[in-house]
Amino acid sequence: MFAVPGGGRNQLQPAGGLHEQQARLKEQIKDSDFAAFSQLPCQMNQTRVLCGGEQEPAKSKPMTEDCPCWPKVTLVTISHFYPSQGLLTSPNGGPLAGLHTFREVPRFRVLVCGGDGTVGWVLGVLEAVRHKLVCREPPIGIVPLGTGNDLARILRWGPGYSGEDPHHILVSVDEADEVLMDRWTILLDAQDMSEDGKDNGFLEPPKIVQMNNYFGLGIDAELSLDFHLAREDEPDKFTSRFHNKGVYLKVGLQKISYTRSLHKELQLQVDTQNIPLPNIEGLIFLNIPSWGSGADLWGSEVDGRFGKPSIDDGLLEVVGVTGVVHMGQVQSGLRSGIRIAQGNYIRLTVSKPIPVQVDGEPWIQPPGHIIISAAGPKVRMLRKSKQKQKKSSGGAKDGRSESPSSRDGGH
Repeated sequence: MFAVPGGGRNQLQPAGGLHEQQARLKEQIKDSDFAAFSQLPCQMNQTRVLCGGEQEPAKSKPMTEDCPCWPKVTLVTISHFYPSQGLLTSPNGGPLAGLHTFREVPRFRVLVCGGDGTVGWVLGVLEAVRHKLVCREPPIGIVPLGTGNDLARILRWGPGYSGEDPHHILVSVDEADEVLMDRWTILLDAQDMSEDGKDNGFLEPPKIVQMNNYFGLGIDAELSLDFHLAREDEPDKFTSRFHNKGVYLKVGLQKISYTRSLHKELQLQVDTQNIPLPNIEGLIFLNIPSWGSGADLWGSEVDGRFGKPSIDDGLLEVVGVTGVVHMGQVQSGLRSGIRIAQGNYIRLTVSKPIPVQVDGEPWIQPPGHIIISAAGPKVRMLRKSKQKQKKSSGGAKDGRSESPSSRDGGH
């Protein structure tokens, strides 16, 4: 197993939005490519083997499946301790260098130390280079260092890192269960749209991004965009979850009287059926049952129109919110969102520029078409065992340690 440090999107992730990161990634990884992997700086100082709860110096011979302790043996590369959190991390080059180091290891696990954006970054790199790995689908665990940590919550890794001993974290990763999770491709095709929804011309090249958690349009994305801009202006102030959530609250209060008739600006099609939209200000497509730092936007009420959501059912849940007050009520557990649809193929026609966000990465999207579809094979994630979760939950600082649907891991 190797650990990938996040430390905030502004430190180790490539600058720019998701589509810009993926464009740079494709430039970095061409077919000549993986050979260039070996040219990347790999600053590993030591290697440890976690075997039966004891740490021992790694043997000089390579690890193989005929090792008597396999698969209980977990290989961990350690470059330094994460300075502010005391977490074990691995190569400063990010996941590329780590995956290259483990390219011939038949089975290993990846520990991502960061927020949901960092997890998406690692999944994107893994998708690009998996054909070069002996272990094509290494499962991924999380040390939650982000603000919302919604994916970590539903996989039982908690709302945030609360000082757990690194050795206990590694044991939890070793004992975690493997679960499958859907990923989604979003095609954003900007066009000059007339009032009747017809294309009048080409605005900019289409963009393709990957989504793991959720995709939002309208007020939800606008709050994320305001937060993102505030963080870019003064990045040194955004060093704690408490401060970050305070900024979210502030920008939310500033939008409390804001109104936008989203149903007049969007046309929604789910699995080829036209879906009428209620009077809403935000539209959210959920892949996981946790949104906005642990809120259950879909809700737990039984509804004969829809199936129970799951992270591997090949379906997205489509939910609406009527404004900032409604979002606050959902965050407080007083209400759920407005259930609109469930499906595996989404088509949106957008008539005006609109704020959008994918897994917390926001921007203004020009008018045009947006298509969401399954992104190929499901990915393997690690879900912390319930016993380990109970032992570590006492130190959690967030009252919502998990989303309501995460008690069964979204299944």
